[in-house]
Amino acid sequence: GAPTVFYDKVTEVRVVMHGDDFTFSGTEAELDRMRRKMEEWYDIKDRGTMGSGKGEIKEVVILGRVVRWTEGGIEYEADAGHRAKLMKAEGLEEDSKVAVGPAMKDDGGVEALEEVMLEGKWEHKEFRSKGATLNYLGQDRSDIQYSVKMICQGMSKPSEGGKARIKRVVRYLVGAKRLVWKYGEKDDGEEAMWVDVFVDSDWASGCQRKSTSGGMICVDGAGVKHWSRTQKARALSSGEAEYYAMVTGGAESLGMQALAEDLRLE
Repeated sequence: GAPTVFYDKVTEVRVVMHGDDFTFSGTEAELDRMRRKMEEWYDIKDRGTMGSGKGEIKEVVILGRVVRWTEGGIEYEADAGHRAKLMKAEGLEEDSKVAVGPAMKDDGGVEALEEVMLEGKWEHKEFRSKGATLNYLGQDRSDIQYSVKMICQGMSKPSEGGKARIKRVVRYLVGAKRLVWKYGEKDDGEEAMWVDVFVDSDWASGCQRKSTSGGMICVDGAGVKHWSRTQKARALSSGEAEYYAMVTGGAESLGMQALAEDLRLE
């Protein structure tokens, strides 16, 4: 199972660990008991308990993500600070020109720019800093993930083409300010959760003629994981590219099923 996910079958408390960050889910009494135990062992920073009760918090930042407790369920979105940082680095304001989409068309012009390498350590450092910020933001924003993947392919050899791709994504973010994921509450006694996996691919895109696999996993209709990855093999037909995308989706869905089992979710 996952080494950072735990479930106590006696107390029915679930915990997810990320380094020294712990997130617990359970009844109020058990969470209070766990809090007291951890205070005995460690010097901790308690962010509070989220919920609808009196004194319970309604918003918290966890690992750079904003999580909100609302009447309709839980909302989750990326920290707006990443968008602001990228706009400042590109010299863009809230009223700057907006791009209608985050991706640049892979035509001859872009491919030609990919051949023009950036010079100087500062330009390389700046490119990789922006690329890393976009890569982090892309984990929570499926709308830019393909474009970010194309940018990150040039991390080892920053080019004018990659620089243009970054500018395009950030111009898109000027208009597309937020992407909020919403998760409704599931009542006890309801039927088991359904996991749906959606996949697709392009065919032989980019100068290397490799296809891209894209997909999203939804639990009861709400997105929980998404990806955009360059296929390692060069597909010889669109059907072959689709097949590789389907295999990737199957592998990801098995991983999600295993994670659910670790959390004792049916």
